[in-house]
Amino acid sequence: MRRFRLTRLRLLGVVVMLGSLSFAGVAYAASLGMTSNKLHAWNQTLTKGSCSPAQSDAEIDQASPNTNLANQPTETVLSKNNANSYVLIGFNPGAVPCSLPTTAGADSAVLTITVTATFRGPDTVSAYPVTSAWNASTVTWNNMPTFGSTPDFTFSGAGTYTFPVTAALDAGIKSGAFNGWMLVDTTGTNNATTTIAGHGSTQAPSIALSYEK
Repeated sequence: MRRFRLTRLRLLGVVVMLGSLSFAGVAYAASLGMTSNKLHAWNQTLTKGSCSPAQSDAEIDQASPNTNLANQPTETVLSKNNANSYVLIGFNPGAVPCSLPTTAGADSAVLTITVTATFRGPDTVSAYPVTSAWNASTVTWNNMPTFGSTPDFTFSGAGTYTFPVTAALDAGIKSGAFNGWMLVDTTGTNNATTTIAGHGSTQAPSIALSYEK
């Protein structure tokens, strides 16, 4: 009987061949998305689109603290001692026409606000992020929602303004609750007014939102 002897050279060839086969097997498994006994989906298909979230607004008046002033053609931000007026603007990306789930995200979002007139100004209006829920049809000065201490943006004077609000919209979509902004005159108590085009106007506040879901 003839015996087969492994020389060092032949042994090295065997090791290299086995290593190559092992590597090829791992590479093939990896191409299928497999690690040990698990199968992974490496890619997820995302749907991209654009929409303008449903909008609502309301003026709240310190001089009429229990009066609801919602979705009017114009809303007034007023700076007056013990008789201020603020304006709330809100958007709901979870409602029609956007109908975005909390798993969606904002690729970009631009807010447009139109100031139709100022009186005894123009004053600086600061937009503070609202931090609790409110309803345009029931909100008043006495039940106003809470809002932050640092404005997301400011503006002054008549004109149409655009502001990037992607981060705010993205956070609101993912949390399932976006409460909008409170517009406050932060110049002083000088009886100045800033008139905002409201929900009942063709120039109502709007957000151009590009999303993925």
